[in-house]
Amino acid sequence: MGGSDVAAWYGPWGMVKPDDAAALCAGLDVPWWICGGWAIEAYAAVRREHRDIDLGVFRRDLPAVIEHFSARFHVWAFGDGP
Repeated sequence: MGGSDVAAWYGPWGMVKPDDAAALCAGLDVPWWICGGWAIEAYAAVRREHRDIDLGVFRRDLPAVIEHFSARFHVWAFGDGP
């Protein structure tokens, strides 16, 4: 599924910043963290444009994460096995 297909199904992509992610995770009672570009920027203090945000969670907590976000979002998870 390409970007135009995703936009046709779900609407335009909206920017999510770290503070927005924290608000979205409010009430999620498992550890989570920001990774990817935002985390590198925070560590290296090198600013750049971001189009998305990456959240990390432990695999064992995935059922709680899916339950938390499923009420508001269509949840997709990628994995390669048990």
